[in-house]
Amino acid sequence: MPPGSSIGLLGRNSAHWILADVGIWLAGHVCVPLYPTLNAETANYIIKHGDIRLMVLGKLDGIADSWKQIKDSLPPELPLIGLPQSPRTDITQWDSIIRTQAPLEKPTLPSRNRLATIVYTSGSTGRPKGVMHSFGSMMAVCESLGQLYSMSQHDRLLSYLPLAHVAERAAVEALSLYFGTQVFFSQGLETFQTDLKRARPTLFLSVPRLWTKFYLGVQDKLPLKLQRILFATPVLSGLVKRRILKELGMDAIRAAVTGSAPLPADTIQWYRKLGLELLDCYGMSENFGTSHASLPEAVRIGYVGSPAPGVSCRILNRPGFRRHLHALK
Repeated sequence: MPPGSSIGLLGRNSAHWILADVGIWLAGHVCVPLYPTLNAETANYIIKHGDIRLMVLGKLDGIADSWKQIKDSLPPELPLIGLPQSPRTDITQWDSIIRTQAPLEKPTLPSRNRLATIVYTSGSTGRPKGVMHSFGSMMAVCESLGQLYSMSQHDRLLSYLPLAHVAERAAVEALSLYFGTQVFFSQGLETFQTDLKRARPTLFLSVPRLWTKFYLGVQDKLPLKLQRILFATPVLSGLVKRRILKELGMDAIRAAVTGSAPLPADTIQWYRKLGLELLDCYGMSENFGTSHASLPEAVRIGYVGSPAPGVSCRILNRPGFRRHLHALK
């Protein structure tokens, strides 16, 4: 294929998803990830719009994803490669390529200004839009988050949000490649709590729906009324709080990040009482998920934090705009 060709990557999170992404880059091509829950029409649109020349199929089963719908929308002339756990065994397999092909003698090493990936938005506001990101923009996220949360190779991450989304790509894949952190993968909703306890992440990104689910799950086993009594007892307070965090798999977290929507104040306060401060953040597909972030011990409930390192921010001063902002408040 011509240098810089678009290569599709479709599958749920796995180590081979990241290996395939790196392989695409080292071969001099551009990765175009697809959400594994896309409908057939949207998947077909991205394949055509992104000029995808080859599709890498990863972990899919048609139960936790929409493979049963997507498989019929793949153009018959589109070459396919199957990663381990791919639903297609009748196509060229990753393991077979590794066994029979010699490694590249001169891999294409990335430069900051070279196109790395095209990330398509979810399509919630119409047709998905392809956001072009260079290696420089992916590295800028690592440099920014590294300053904010002092990342190192000793950190542990749990991958479970879609890697096709910029948030997981930035907070898990990019950070792991840049800092050498250890990555664990969740097998699904049924094993999520076990996976979390196995990984004991030190940096953990989640969304309000899951933070609320964890909160309610603890209330089912230990009602709030009983919690208040235990938390007010000096001898038991610390033991109970540490036990709750350990059972959640969150006892090693030093930076807990939340985003995508606001969390109720009482939920945030509950986590604070446990000793886990939720750091709100904000980002978009266009800036690879990094724009504003809260710092430990500097969180204001209802705010998404300050501009991240390297980010400039200003309020548009246009007639009527401040009046519009006031109306929104």
